Amino acid sequence: MILVCFKYRLVLYNILTEDLYACCKWQLKSCRAARFSNSGGIFAVAQLSNIIIFNAYTFQVIATLKGHSGIVKHLLWSEDDRYLVSTGQEGALYEWEIDISKDPNKIRRLENIVKTSAFHTAAYDYSTRTIAVVGTDQKLWCFQKGDFMIDVQCGYELTSMCL
Repeated sequence: MILVCFKYRLVLYNILTEDLYACCKWQLKSCRAARFSNSGGIFAVAQLSNIIIFNAYTFQVIATLKGHSGIVKHLLWSEDDRYLVSTGQEGALYEWEIDISKDPNKIRRLENIVKTSAFHTAAYDYSTRTIAVVGTDQKLWCFQKGDFMIDVQCGYELTSMCL
C-alpha cells in the first residue's frame, strides 16, 4: 500500500503489478506528512496541527492527537509501534503513546518546545528513548527520556537525517 497526501485529499492505494488502485479516499485538506506504522496495521497523518491515526484495514479513525500549535512537519514510529514522535513548525517535539484503550487526550508522553527553531525531521532510538531533531536554527538537538541532552551548532540548516 502507498499513502499519498494531496492538497485537498488523502488517498490510500494498493500497488498492483502494473497499476495503482485507490482503495480509500478521505477529504482531508492540508495533509503535510503521513507515516505507516512498522507493522503496517495503522498509519498517522498530519493535518495542519493535528495528527489523525487510522486503522489501515478498516480505514476508521482511531484517534486524533492535538497538542501542536503549528504545522506538524514529521512523524516517526517507534520500532514496536507503541509510540509516535512528531515535530512541528513551532519548535515542538512530542512523543505520543498509541494505545486505543486510553483517552486520546491523555496519551502525550513527553513534550519539548524550542521557541527558536522550527523542527523539520527527527530520528528516534526507542531502546534508549533518545530523540534527535533538526530545525531552522542550524542545530541538532538531542533529548533523552524527555529531557534535553545536548544541542550541536552545525553552521548550516539540516533538513533530513536517520539512525
